[in-house]
Amino acid sequence: MMKLDSVDLVFDLLAPAILALLSILITYSVERLFLAGRPLTPYLKALNLYGFLLLLGGGYVMSLTGLFGLSPTTLWVTEPTLAALMFSLVWWRHRTRSRDKDSASGAPRS
Repeated sequence: MMKLDSVDLVFDLLAPAILALLSILITYSVERLFLAGRPLTPYLKALNLYGFLLLLGGGYVMSLTGLFGLSPTTLWVTEPTLAALMFSLVWWRHRTRSRDKDSASGAPRS
């Protein structure tokens, strides 16, 4: 087990959040640039949210793996698991929203 000092601990806990926030700000500004200042579409807003959550979760998985001195094999298991969980969350939200829209418009369910 490696020795932990306060600088490593603070860096490992703050770096993923700061990098995820920085990436979402850059993404937002580039999207606004391409949209010529118009507001983001709901699709782009959702894409930004899920991308931010995936970056934040992945950053913390990598940071905590290094902090606790776990083997690199742990990343090969936890990163795809995190991505699969995010995908299932997005799919579930998409299905419930489309089902709600279908029931509100009176369209038959499949």
